[in-house]
Amino acid sequence: MHVTLREPRMTVAHVIHSLGAGGAEAVLVELARVAPSAGIRLIVIGLSEPESGAGGHRSVVPRLRELGAIVYEMHSARYNPVPALTLARLFRAERVDIVHTHLKHADVIGGVAARLAGVPSVSTLHVIDIPASALQRLRVRAAVLARRWLSSTVIAVSNAQREWYSGYAGPDAPVTLLPNGVSAPEPTRDRATVRAELGVADDTVLGLCLSLMRPEKGHADLVEAMRRLPGDTSVVVAMAGDGPLLNRIDSMVASDPELQRRCRVLGFRRDSLDLLAAADFVVQPSLEDALPTALISALAYGRPIVATRVGGIAEIVAPQCGQLVEAGHPAALSGAIVEMAATIRDRSAVADAMRQAARERYHTRFSSDIWIENLRALYGRTMTPRRIAMVEFPPSGGLFQFSLQLGEALARSGSDVELITGPAPELSSREKGCRVRSLLPTWHPAAGSDTHRLWRRARRGLRAGRLVAAWMVLVVHLVRARPDVVMWSEWRFALDGWAVHLVRRVLPNAILALVAHEPRPLVEQPGQPEFYKNSSATSRGLATAHADLDVAFVLGEQAKKALTETWPIAAPVHVIPHGDESIFCSETIVAADTTGPVALSFGTITKYKGFDTLCDAWPKVRAQVPDAELVIAGAVSADVDEAALRTRVDDLAGVTLRAGYVPVADVASYFSRARCVVLPYKRSSQSGVAHLALTFSRPVVATHVGDIPNVVRDGQSGILVAPDDADGLAGAVIRLLTDAELAAQLGNTGNQALTASASWDHVAAQLLRGLDDLRSS
Repeated sequence: MHVTLREPRMTVAHVIHSLGAGGAEAVLVELARVAPSAGIRLIVIGLSEPESGAGGHRSVVPRLRELGAIVYEMHSARYNPVPALTLARLFRAERVDIVHTHLKHADVIGGVAARLAGVPSVSTLHVIDIPASALQRLRVRAAVLARRWLSSTVIAVSNAQREWYSGYAGPDAPVTLLPNGVSAPEPTRDRATVRAELGVADDTVLGLCLSLMRPEKGHADLVEAMRRLPGDTSVVVAMAGDGPLLNRIDSMVASDPELQRRCRVLGFRRDSLDLLAAADFVVQPSLEDALPTALISALAYGRPIVATRVGGIAEIVAPQCGQLVEAGHPAALSGAIVEMAATIRDRSAVADAMRQAARERYHTRFSSDIWIENLRALYGRTMTPRRIAMVEFPPSGGLFQFSLQLGEALARSGSDVELITGPAPELSSREKGCRVRSLLPTWHPAAGSDTHRLWRRARRGLRAGRLVAAWMVLVVHLVRARPDVVMWSEWRFALDGWAVHLVRRVLPNAILALVAHEPRPLVEQPGQPEFYKNSSATSRGLATAHADLDVAFVLGEQAKKALTETWPIAAPVHVIPHGDESIFCSETIVAADTTGPVALSFGTITKYKGFDTLCDAWPKVRAQVPDAELVIAGAVSADVDEAALRTRVDDLAGVTLRAGYVPVADVASYFSRARCVVLPYKRSSQSGVAHLALTFSRPVVATHVGDIPNVVRDGQSGILVAPDDADGLAGAVIRLLTDAELAAQLGNTGNQALTASASWDHVAAQLLRGLDDLRSS
C-alpha cells in the first residue's frame, strides 16, 4: 500500500557528494521509489565523481532515472565553492521548494546554494563520526557547525545519532528524529536457487552480512567469530558488499580452509534482496553505525538479527527480533551466532515468533510509507513552521513533565512550541524552540497537602476562583498569540469543558487537541466510593469539550476504548506511546542486581493505586524475605486519610513512608536504591511511573489493568498480577527481591524496549502525523 496524494505537488532537490553505490545513495533510490506517491517531484544532484571502485556500472544514476527522478551530475572537485552558484541558479530554474543535503561536502555546497536561492534546507546525518585525533575532532565540529548554520533542521536517523549530533552542536540545535524506511521486498529468484549458487545445503543455517566493507563495519570481527565456531555448528555466513577492506577480508578467508567452508565473500552484489530471501538470519558486526538499512530490510523479510549494540542498531533490533552483543568481542558474536543457529534449527516456535516480531516492527516503524509521510510532513513544517500551544495548568508533576519532554521533541522536529503553565515551573526547557511560559495563576499539585483537612476544604473555593482566573488569562493569551494548535493533557472539571468551548469559538481555525492520559476524570476528594467522577454537571461540561476536539491522542488501545465509549467524540483518536523519563537520569544508572532487597512504590498516594493491597501483601513478603524493605514515596492525595495510612504503615516491619512531593532532583536516588518497583493499581489507563522504572532499568510488579500490560510485559520487563490479589502481589515481589539476576535481566530488557520504541522524538513524530492528517484531509 502507498500513501495517496493529498497535498499540492512539492519539488525537492536532494544534493549528495556523489552517486556511487554507498548507503546514502541507496537511501535516495528508496526515496525515488516512493516519492511520487507523496506528491514529491524528486531532483537528485551529484556534486563529484564517485570514488574509485564505486563508479561506472555501480552508479545509482540509471536506477534513479528509471524510477522517475531528475538527475544532474556536476563532476566538480570536492569543496569547490563555484558549484554553489550553479546550484542556486538550478534551484530557481527548477522552482525547488526545499533542498535536502546528504553528507559533509553536499551539506556545505548545497546549504550555501539554498541560502543563495532563498530556499529552506534540511540535512540528513548518515553516520556517527567518532574522531580518532584532535584534527579529526576539529573537522567533525566544523562540519556540525556548518550543518547547524546552513540547515533549518538536521535529520537524525536514530536516537543515538541525535545524541551524538547534539553533543557537538549543542542541546538547542534543531534536530529531528526520522528513521529511514525501505519498501516491501520483492525478490526476483527463489531461495533454493540462490542457496545452490552459494554452495549452501538446505539443512545448513545461512547467515548474511550485507554491508560495505569498511573498518567501522566490523567484518574482521565477524571472520574471527566464524573461526571460533564449534566444529559441529552447521552454519555458513555470506558477506556481500564492496569497500576498501574487501581484498583483506577475502584473503583472510582464503588462507584458512575452515573459514572457506564457513564463509562466502561475495563482494559487490546487485541481488541483495534475493540474498536476504535466501538467508535464515542477518548478522551486523559493526563497531559504529547510525542506522544500517540492511537491518531494516531484514525486518521487512522477517529475518532474525544478530548484531552489535552500537549507534542506532538497538533502535532497529527490539529484544524480540534478535540478539545484540557488545561490539569488538568476536567471542560474544560467535556465541550469539551459535545460539541463533540452534534456535532456527531446533526451536521453530521461537524462530517463528522472532520472524513475526521482525515483520511487525518493520510495518510499524520502518516501512517506506511511514517514512515518506513523515518526510513530506517535515518538509511542510520546515517551509511553514507550526505554532503549538501546550496547556498544562499544574507547573509540576507527571503531566507537566510529560508535556515538557513532548514539547521539546516537537521543537526538535521544527515546530514552534509554547508550554503555558502556572507559577514557578519545576523544570525549564532545554530546547530553543520550546518555551515554558508561566502565565496562569494556578498551583503546584502537592502544595498544601500537609495542611489540616479543614483548611483543605476551605481553600477549594479559593482554588476554584484561581481556576476561573487561569482560564480567563489563557483565553486572552491564545487570542493574542493565535497558535495553529492548542493542546491539553487533562480536563477535570465542568468549567474546563465550557472554557474549551469558548476557545473553540474565539479560535475557529485552530486545531484543538487532547492527549488523554486518563480519559475519565478521577475522584480526588474523600468520602466518594467510586474511582471516577460521575456528577451530571461535570459530564455535561466535559462532553462539550470532547465534542469540540479536532483530534485526540491516547497512550494505549484500552484508553482509546474508554475515551470513545465515555464521550461524544467524533474526532480521530490516535494511539501514541509514552516516552522515556531520561529527564530524571543525571547520573549513570545503577544496575538492579547491585541493590539490596528493596521495593519501591512511587508516585501520588491515592485510592485507585491500591496501597491497601500492597499493605496486605507486605507481611507475606517479609515472612519470606526477612530483610526486605519497602519505600512508599509520594504526595498523599485528598482521597486518602494520611493519619490512617501512617498508622497502617507503622504496624508493618521494614516499611518507610516518605509522604510529600518528590522533587525532580531527588527522583533518581529512590530508583537507584530499589531492586524493583511495585504498582498495585486497581484502575488506571496507564502509568508514567512504569516508564520511569524502565528508564532506570528497574523491573515492575504491576496489575493487569488498562494499558499497563503494553508497557510492563509479563516475564519480559516485569511481572503482572491481578488487581486486589495480595497473595499474587506478594509472590511476584518475593521473586524479584530474592533473584537479583532476574531483576536485572527484566529491567535491562524493559529499558532496551523503551529506548528502541518510545523515544520522545518517536512520540512527537507520531503525534505530528496525526496533526498532518488533519491538515491534508
